[in-house]
Amino acid sequence: MTFTNRGSRRLALLLALTLTPGCASTMGRWFKGSLLGRGEPEPAVPPTEEAEGLSPEATFYFTRGYLRELDGDFAGALADYEKAVSFDDTSPFLYTRLAAAAVRLGKIEQATEACEHAIALDPEHVPAYGLLAGLYNANGDKARAIELYEKILVLDPENERAYLFLGSLYAETQQVDLAIATLAKLVTAKPDSFIGHYQLGRLQASKWNFGEAEAEFTKALEIDPYALSVLGDLAIIYEIQRDRDKAIAVNERILKIDPKNERVRERLGQLYIRENKLDEALEQYQEIEKWGVHTREVRVKIGLIYFEQQRYDDAIQQFALILAEDPTDEQVRYYLGSSYAEKGEPQPAIDEFEKIHGDTDLTINARLYTAHLYERTDRLDAAEASLRAALALDERRAGVHAMLAALFEKQNRYDDALAAILRAVEIEPQEQRYQYSLGVVYDKLGRPDDSLTAMQKVLEINPRNADALNYIGYTWADRGERFEEAEQMIRKALEQKPDDGYIVDSLGWLYFKMGQYDRAVTELERAVALVADDAVILEHLGDAYLKAGRKIDALRTYRLALKHKGAEGDALKAKIAALEPAIGRR
Repeated sequence: MTFTNRGSRRLALLLALTLTPGCASTMGRWFKGSLLGRGEPEPAVPPTEEAEGLSPEATFYFTRGYLRELDGDFAGALADYEKAVSFDDTSPFLYTRLAAAAVRLGKIEQATEACEHAIALDPEHVPAYGLLAGLYNANGDKARAIELYEKILVLDPENERAYLFLGSLYAETQQVDLAIATLAKLVTAKPDSFIGHYQLGRLQASKWNFGEAEAEFTKALEIDPYALSVLGDLAIIYEIQRDRDKAIAVNERILKIDPKNERVRERLGQLYIRENKLDEALEQYQEIEKWGVHTREVRVKIGLIYFEQQRYDDAIQQFALILAEDPTDEQVRYYLGSSYAEKGEPQPAIDEFEKIHGDTDLTINARLYTAHLYERTDRLDAAEASLRAALALDERRAGVHAMLAALFEKQNRYDDALAAILRAVEIEPQEQRYQYSLGVVYDKLGRPDDSLTAMQKVLEINPRNADALNYIGYTWADRGERFEEAEQMIRKALEQKPDDGYIVDSLGWLYFKMGQYDRAVTELERAVALVADDAVILEHLGDAYLKAGRKIDALRTYRLALKHKGAEGDALKAKIAALEPAIGRR
């Protein structure tokens, strides 16, 4: 075969004849964006300008290699490029094409040598620098890659890809400020660079510079209003800043573009839930449910929304549907039991909870919920059995021991209560609630000194515990000792709970024991206003009225106290009997 020197016109004609409809589909492989997700497309026709000046032989082999490359035959392309170079070894363009084909075949050393040869031929040949920088980056020599991209920008200050890759390398090497500065130069040089604004926004967001990030994302969206990736990142920075209204608006904008974007509907549903817009959240999950994807997860969320809306029948139906498909789903069974319980149907709830088995936290929680329901329905033996079943799964649950102690206390089983609460304290000695409960049980057992010791331990853990302060202050006052310290403790308790009628009663009773009866009346009247049905507080007020010389008020208050005291009011009856002869049965 002989060659004629037709130059680039021959190259274009040959390609026009060869690119038939049958092979046109392979062109798609050539049109790829940059590694950052978006960039200038590769040219639709061969780079004829670079090919100008080649010898006829080199032109032929280059053209055939180029066509083979388009068809994915990289081995054939490399062989043709090597042949082309053998006819024209002065073209940096040919060496760069050869290097690109070698990269496709994993021949990194050959590709590197070809790039270096191209640069030696033309120290300003930007494509060779770009390919060589990519090779160094792929081999982990990021410092050398950075040098080469910086060199490209000296040669071509508007090279978008070089800015993007350089910025990416700076970010990868933890030089985020340099990455930001690099991309800022890009968007200054090319204000219409979509990817420049987008990546700059992402870098700013990584530094928590959300205002700057929002500005860059907004500019990117001015260039491409339908860029879902940008809209998604913009929504995220609004969420991070807890600007949920804006996050919701952006996610809704995404759904106008892509109505079946499941991830965005999920995010939108979560945002609506946080804003307590449960109807709107429900709408999102119901839309996802229509698509038949992730049916179990979506149905669970729908059921939980019904639960939060107190639509317990709907929640029960939703959870029952899931269990009909998978009866082993114990988490959903727990939700079903909870729905029955909240609806006010304890027995169906208990039935569901007792179907949950296994050595898991969920099983323990089911036993605790069951115990609560049994207690509510006065089945205290069953409640105890449920609590013991929970402890059989994990004996070191201090909270369960404390619950058991409270159940025993309710039944006046104070010795059992003491054993249970002591075990809770043994497991978690620094938990102030358990120490306080221990003090209460000691008090019920008639062991006031032990009770005071427990309450003082509470104050060692938390000096501001109002209930312990009140207990100690009241105990000292009732004993008629340490009045000054007692008042300090009671007033400190009132700082925490200024409207607690029981603490106000302690202050009034302190004044009574100190003989300051008018002050006692003032505080005890306030206590009764706060807790009107407590027999002890009413009796205290009656005693103060009596000492203050207000016998009629005392008699009236004693009678009111007796109504609340019931059968245990012998002392009150005696006080009433002592007053009635003096003032009559008024």
